Amino acid sequence: MLPRTLEETTLDHIRALVDGQVDERMRLEYKREVHTDFGDFAVDITSFANTVGGDMIIGLDEARDANGNKLGYPAPWETQGIQLGNTDELITRLNSKILDKELIEPRIIGVRFLVVDGLPNGSVLIVRIPRSLHRLHMVRSTRHHSFYMRSEKGAYPLRVHEIQAKFEETEAVANRMRRFLNERLATILTNEGAVSLGDGPKTIVHMLPLQSFELGLEIPAVRIRQQIGLLHVLRRGPGMPSYMNQDGVFMASSLGDGDNGAYLQVFRSGVMETVSTELIRRRDDGRRNIPVSNVESALAAFVHSALRFYRDLGFEPPVSVLVQFTGVRGYTLEEERLDDLQRIRRDTLECPRVTFDRLDYERVSQVGTALRPVFDVIWQACQLSQSRNFRDDGTWVYAD
Repeated sequence: MLPRTLEETTLDHIRALVDGQVDERMRLEYKREVHTDFGDFAVDITSFANTVGGDMIIGLDEARDANGNKLGYPAPWETQGIQLGNTDELITRLNSKILDKELIEPRIIGVRFLVVDGLPNGSVLIVRIPRSLHRLHMVRSTRHHSFYMRSEKGAYPLRVHEIQAKFEETEAVANRMRRFLNERLATILTNEGAVSLGDGPKTIVHMLPLQSFELGLEIPAVRIRQQIGLLHVLRRGPGMPSYMNQDGVFMASSLGDGDNGAYLQVFRSGVMETVSTELIRRRDDGRRNIPVSNVESALAAFVHSALRFYRDLGFEPPVSVLVQFTGVRGYTLEEERLDDLQRIRRDTLECPRVTFDRLDYERVSQVGTALRPVFDVIWQACQLSQSRNFRDDGTWVYAD
């Protein structure tokens, strides 16, 4: 199989699939040529997204028997590879079809491509399709107008009762997630979380892997504790001591007066909850300012470390991030570049949910760029249009 991090895939990995006669399976499919019928292409893409995600390798041919029937594993190495032509144009064309709402509804976000050169007859194009948070994407083309999923034998159309069951399953997962978040917010606001926190505004972050609500995961606390030390509690780096509790494993930072400034709880399901009163605090002189650049940096560092935590534990994307700020009425931005800033009028700021369809981000700045919808909310609450910490090309300004 191919590496979890797509960019780590090399010619050796492709050669191993061929020499090992690795069969096609639910997460792996071989295609000799680039699709000429985009309806067929949409069937393949949506079947992966609607099931568990996976890789389609374009340019690998299947072996055949004497009657020309495909055998499900690659043909000999000397037959492999094709001429892909201008790969930038090819990837752009394929991606435009994936994002075409007239072909696939709803659109599939996060499909990635990688070209591997050096095969006997040219190259292969790997298309990595994430498992979709929406779960069901429909194909609308001249020859195909249905929902598709995958089995070990490839894509197949869903029947009416299967479609209904999948929509009910999706709704059930959403309800479990919603109920969990409501219960946790009530626990936090009554200061009954993993530890007692000090007074003041709270920054609340929940990391929500789809698997945690769908599969009934139960990760041994010992295994969580082996990895938790790499996580960044908000405003603090890794390396804090961890402790067991009834929910799983947690870390906390002390303020030195009997209360704690922040904690991170990793539940046995894999869900994470971190709450901090240290990021946003009333200053000694009474001023109520939000050090917004520090807040952005702390959130990006935490989410980056959390995604790596999930990757190392073998989780699959997608993972959603939900951020809330409570107790912030009357605060404004601590921003030297700006004058006459408005104060926040609401006590609670709820940020848009951000969903990550990959776990292998190399740099914190990449995660910060993806978190822009969260960062914008803080600035918009002070009547500014968006975060000022982004370049004209949309990338976050803070380097790793």
